[in-house]
Formats: sequence, C-alpha cells, structure tokens
Amino acid sequence: MEKNITYKHLYSSDEKLKWWGYGEWVEEPDEAEFEHNGILCKVIRSVAHEYPNTKYMFGGHFCGYCRIPKNHVDYDHKKPFDLGYDVHGGITYGKLDENEEYWIGFDCAHAGDIVPSLEASKKIRGEDEGIIELKLQFPDSPVWRIAYRNIRFVVSECKSLAEQIAEKITPDSK
Repeated sequence: MEKNITYKHLYSSDEKLKWWGYGEWVEEPDEAEFEHNGILCKVIRSVAHEYPNTKYMFGGHFCGYCRIPKNHVDYDHKKPFDLGYDVHGGITYGKLDENEEYWIGFDCAHAGDIVPSLEASKKIRGEDEGIIELKLQFPDSPVWRIAYRNIRFVVSECKSLAEQIAEKITPDSK
C-alpha cells in the first residue's frame, strides 16, 4: 500500500466472506483517505442492507470521491454529471455535505465491473443458459471483459480526478 494514504478495514474478513464469498475484497481495506494535488480524496466500499431485516448485504464495490474547493469554478455545481471529468464510469455523485463541503464522485458498479454481492448471487443461482449461449455466439464481445475494481484502481482514479480538478483552479481562485 502507498505511503501518505490512510487505509481502514471497516468489515472483518469473516463478514465479507459471509456476505459475498471469497475474492480479492476479503483481505483488502474498505476505505482510504488521502490528499493529492491539494485535493482531498476518499475511497469507500459501498455496503448496504438490500432488504430490511435480512442478512443479505448488497455491494462490496468501491466508490471514489474528491472534494471540490469552495473557490473552484465547479463548487456546488447543480449538474455534477455534466462536469466532463474523465473518470471510471463518469461522475455519478455530487453533493454538498453538512460542513458545506462539495464532493463529486464515481462508482465501480457499472457494466463490466464485478460487484461482490452480485457475484455471490450468481453462484447461488447458477448461470442462465441464455447467457452461456450469448457467450458462445459473441466470445470477443467487450461485455465479457469484466474486472473487479480494487482499492488500488480506485485510488489511482481518484488521483486522476484530483489532477483534473486542480487543473481548473486559476491563480485568482487559490
């Protein structure tokens, strides 16, 4: 793991095994916080009870966030999805928090991303025959090139996003 990044384990390996089965997500940290190019960045594993009063935990994928400085042209942008930053899956989050800090972010639960809870449910259900047939007909389709976006990947994407945010800071706005 990189220096100058604070990593945290929020869930035990046993919890993650019970919720989603074995995968890279079992041993890696669940959160990271760091500053890059003067921009505060956070990586958080998304975990939510899918249905109240059940043991099923949806998620296991990461989301990455960067704080937009108050003097930045994109601070409190009303349409964060239209900001044009180049990040995995595009900007999917923009919100002013309780401290009047504006955060934008992205998630790793898109087509082509492995979401641990969905992988676990596939193992329980088995793979549908129709999907197997499609794989046989179109073996080279990019749809089948799926990957788990681990914490290293999301930290790297946050750094890229922070660099793009920092590029828009003008000398008079510093």
